[in-house]
Amino acid sequence: MYILTIVIDMDKKGCSCHIAQGLLIAALLLSMAVLPAMAQREHGFPKWGVGGTFGSAISAPPGVEGQGPKAVPKGGACYGLYAEYYMPFSPFSLRAGWDGENLDYFDIGGDSDLSQLSIGARYYPAPATWAVQPRLGADLLYTMGRVTTPMKAARENMGTGEFTERQGVFRDPFVSLSPTVGIELRTFSSLSFTIDYAYRIGVGSKIDVESKSNMPPGGYRMKGAMNRHCISIGMKADFPFRWETEDSGNLVEGIIELIIEALSGRD
Repeated sequence: MYILTIVIDMDKKGCSCHIAQGLLIAALLLSMAVLPAMAQREHGFPKWGVGGTFGSAISAPPGVEGQGPKAVPKGGACYGLYAEYYMPFSPFSLRAGWDGENLDYFDIGGDSDLSQLSIGARYYPAPATWAVQPRLGADLLYTMGRVTTPMKAARENMGTGEFTERQGVFRDPFVSLSPTVGIELRTFSSLSFTIDYAYRIGVGSKIDVESKSNMPPGGYRMKGAMNRHCISIGMKADFPFRWETEDSGNLVEGIIELIIEALSGRD
């Protein structure tokens, strides 16, 4: 509840009183319009949530010096658990959790396993009553047990006689900055299906790998930071948890449809 105090100097001319009265009326009208909406958001919408994600991660291609058969970074996995707090009367939220990544760089060696603590924020531009909730955000991920891993690997192609050797170093990031964009699809009153894309910038990381080959044009050197893309799906539960009548109907309909499809597939 907001209290507006206006002090009026009665010794001044009447215009000051008119201005003060106008401000008072405007404040009262604004309070009448805003306070019910604020109360509705406070009592009718969740205050916090928990969720999990799983998806695919791939290293962004680092810079290349020289010529040779380029080694394309391979795909890996990203996954995480988090808790989210919705700020009252605001489209913003705060979140914290844990993220893991398994990154494979080359087919003949080079990988990193990251365990990270994350803190971040989300912005929900759409009205809270919408079933589809786009969101923007950013996270700061701190790498636990950061390591620098040397790499040395070789491979010979018996058919062509090509011999390839790679050696270098991988240094895990100290922290990663991660802008993200995503969407929530509210499947039930308090359960949502999530889709997210994040670009993670590895601060203090390093990729430095030299590749040599006995076939022309010879070799090359790959240098850069451990930046990566992460695309994930997940589920989130909001609390206080609510289960409405229509949720039961939707669940029963979904089960019936699955049974019908399963029986149709047998015919």
